[in-house]
Amino acid sequence: MSIKIKSSFNRSFAKAFSWRLVATFTTVVIAYFATGEIHVALEIGFLEFFFKIGVYMFHEKAWNSIPYGLNVEENQHNTPERESKRSASTIGSALVLGSVIAEE
Repeated sequence: MSIKIKSSFNRSFAKAFSWRLVATFTTVVIAYFATGEIHVALEIGFLEFFFKIGVYMFHEKAWNSIPYGLNVEENQHNTPERESKRSASTIGSALVLGSVIAEE
């Protein structure tokens, strides 16, 4: 049994965009307290919003290909024969599926 689920570009973009809104607001607040000038804080926030959204998407896609820290539990009774045929891609796919189901 092999399941392969990939995160779409649109999903990654939506996550990146929503996170950038939160992070940019935080940056603007910090920049305002550091400079005392709202126009400088907004300029910093504007620049970092567009730059970091691309960096975040690259980071997200890179982590989608890394199985580090993922755990899988199979619901089927595993025989020794079935256990020996299990592959790393099946484990990784099941983890992705679990995270997709958890979001619903």
